[in-house]
Order: sequence, then structure tokens, then C-alpha cells
Amino acid sequence: ILLTSDHGFLYQKLELDEADFIEIDSAAAGIGKLSRRFVVGQNMVNNQSLWNISASSVGLEGKTELQLPRSINRLRKRGSGKQFVHGGAALQEIVIPCLSIKKLRVGDVRKVEVSVLSQNSVITTNQVMISFFQDEPVSEKIQGRTIKVGFFKKTGELISESYEISFDSAETESTLREVKRTFNFTRSSENNLDCLLKLESKIEKTNQLSPYKEYNYFLRKTFVADF
Repeated sequence: ILLTSDHGFLYQKLELDEADFIEIDSAAAGIGKLSRRFVVGQNMVNNQSLWNISASSVGLEGKTELQLPRSINRLRKRGSGKQFVHGGAALQEIVIPCLSIKKLRVGDVRKVEVSVLSQNSVITTNQVMISFFQDEPVSEKIQGRTIKVGFFKKTGELISESYEISFDSAETESTLREVKRTFNFTRSSENNLDCLLKLESKIEKTNQLSPYKEYNYFLRKTFVADF
């Protein structure tokens, strides 16, 4: 959807003050047409608050003259419509406003999915590398996702580093959407332990996390870490 107007304009919501007006005698000699933002005529009296423009200076023939306010002030004129005006030389009047709108239905927009590629659920060392995969590229309808991930005991105790990883790649090549992290286990991660790799998704524009995915692992280590 392209939203626009037929011309630029000035609009002031608040009531105008006396200082916002330029006084001009509409009955003065030479004036043919008086608007709130321009005067058209011939042989008009110069006014320091107005630009005086001849027809020839803008590529027109004849002796017509144009007077425009030097600022966003209005020429005083009877009637309503003082707040919305156009026809002058202010940037807002010269440029035609255009607004491009592309509305997506809320149900069409979702977060990208993230998966764990590591197949072996048994860990036999104090250190393990886990591969995370962004299932698809981000697009207009698929938004990125930031996750916080770490290994936990079933009781909720963290037993490894935790990482915050952003998955917002637009790459179509799948190998470029893979992220690897190495996890070292703490001394509290004893042998023969059932544990969880927890993925929590960061809630947008907050510091809060929501549960996302969990993967079961079993620790069968040959020695314990020194930290």
C-alpha cells in the first residue's frame, strides 16, 4: 500500500498566534489572487516578509508576479482553514509525502527454529562441543531468535558455562547457519549423571527468558574437572 497526498502541506494542531500571520492589504493595487500561502498579481508592492518572484525567473512568460512567505507564517485572510495550508515554498509544501505500508498478519510472523545437531547423548569427557543449527534463513515473516543455553542437573543447578547465541542469519547456505559452542563441566557434575541441555529463548525487548527446548544427556566421565 502506498499512502500519499496530492500535494505537500503545512499543518499546525495548536491555535495560531498573532505572530504567525503576515499582514497584507488584499485590496492593494496589483493583487489578483490572495491565498494564505501565496499572492499572485502584477506590479505588486514589495513586502520584506515575502519573496517576490517574477514569471520569467521560473520559466514562465508574461508579467505575472508571485509573492511567497519567507517562513511558515500565513497571510492573514478571513475564514477558516488557518491550520492546514499549502501552496507556499516551505519544504513540507514542496515535497509530496509518501508512506509505504506492508502489513503482515500477526499469525504469519514467527520466530526462527533452532535445533541441536549433536547425536550422541552420552558424554564421556569433561568437555563437549555442541552444534546448534538455525533451521531456516530469517525473512520478513521469520524473525531471528536469541537463546541462552547451558547444561543443568535435573535439580536445576548449572553445571557448565552458559552462552547467549543470536540466530538471525539470512544465509540460504545451511552450513553458514550452524553455530558451535564448547561446554566445560564443573566439579559438581559427577559421574553417571542424567542432565539436561536447556535452551531458553529471550523475550524481545526484555531481559526475560522463556523455556524453549531441552535435550537429555548422560555424563559418564573418566575424571572430574579442576574448576
